Amino acid sequence: MESVVGVPRGGLGKWASCVRVLDPTSKQTLSLLELPDNEAAMSVAIVPFRERAGESIVIVGTAKDMTLHPRSCAAGFLHAYKLTNGSTTLELLHKTQVLLPLPPSAPSGASAPPSRCL
Repeated sequence: MESVVGVPRGGLGKWASCVRVLDPTSKQTLSLLELPDNEAAMSVAIVPFRERAGESIVIVGTAKDMTLHPRSCAAGFLHAYKLTNGSTTLELLHKTQVLLPLPPSAPSGASAPPSRCL
């Protein structure tokens, strides 16, 4: 059906995003987490935390109910994931809402100074 009609698309401000762990040699999906509540993934960073014995945490910046023009969103979040099972699975540690400028825009980048996430 998709070859005839095309891929179904949501309306304005509707998003479907996921976070996927891939094996680069076999190109297999090892883990897939769909983001809930109309959140769009906007950025990702892998941050090593000294306080966690150098463990790397995957930080994903998301925007809820985002529109592209004019660019705005209802809220922004940082999701923190721990890699488990030999770095093949993601485990959600926490989700934090971030304060955004007015008008709200999506968290579009992350920087990783030692043991911090900005």
